[in-house]
Amino acid sequence: MAIQMRRGAGADFRPEKMKPGELAVTIDGTRKVYAAFAAGDVKELASKEDIWQEVEDAEKAQKAAEAAQAAAEIAESQATKAKNDAVIAQTGAETAAKKAEASEMGAETAREAAEAAENAAVKAKKEVESDKKLVEQFKNAAESADAAAQRSAETATAKATEATNSAKAAKEGQDAAEASATTATTKAGEAEKHADEAEAAAAKAAQEAAKVKTWKPDVTTEGDLSWQATPDETPPKTVNITGPPGPKGDPGLPGVVTKLDPGLFGLYVSEEGHLILAHNDNETAPPIRIEDGHLIYEVT
Repeated sequence: MAIQMRRGAGADFRPEKMKPGELAVTIDGTRKVYAAFAAGDVKELASKEDIWQEVEDAEKAQKAAEAAQAAAEIAESQATKAKNDAVIAQTGAETAAKKAEASEMGAETAREAAEAAENAAVKAKKEVESDKKLVEQFKNAAESADAAAQRSAETATAKATEATNSAKAAKEGQDAAEASATTATTKAGEAEKHADEAEAAAAKAAQEAAKVKTWKPDVTTEGDLSWQATPDETPPKTVNITGPPGPKGDPGLPGVVTKLDPGLFGLYVSEEGHLILAHNDNETAPPIRIEDGHLIYEVT
């Protein structure tokens, strides 16, 4: 019997109108081929290039998922480092505050010592003045004591000033440390946000990769061709599915080609065993050719 084929726009394709063994080709740019086993029982055929393209898309999706996962790990490491820096800065701020407090206590002690020295000098002067007989005798001693008290007072004042400056510097260091701790905390929050975004992107990429199915053919020694879904991306080995020629059959009835509707063509086998293509004279011949014993219909 003649080989039957249909062609037309994909939107006009009706599987329920297909006949067993009939092929249908879309010529509206969608580039699809269908084979019918019964009315409504139709399968879409995929070329070798389509299968390799699906495999390549799956590999790209997998690589994208791995890159996103690596980015998430880097972001998480940076967030951990930022947290550690914040802890170190906070510890430095607390240490500076303690030193400032100790410096303030030292300054207070120095002030008290200066006041005591001044009081002692005043007391010594009063005692000298109250006892005129001892003024001359203790004049040198009073002067020495006064000078010593003055030096002690000056020394105490200098220590107090130094302690005040130290306390001020420690306070400034504490403020800087607190500012650094705040900045580190902010950066840590941003790093955690980036890590969450990278993790979400990795999860989405993994979901997209899981949607890709790889179908691989399997040919038995009897020549049966079947397909199965598999996660393995290794290309299957080449198998020759051409069987040995069968015995010559009885001559069939000659096919009859009637008038063809516009856009349709027919195929039939002559009595000499030749495959004949029939189409309307006013239309261009369809792109059909035979190569190495195979009937090829070229879809453009």
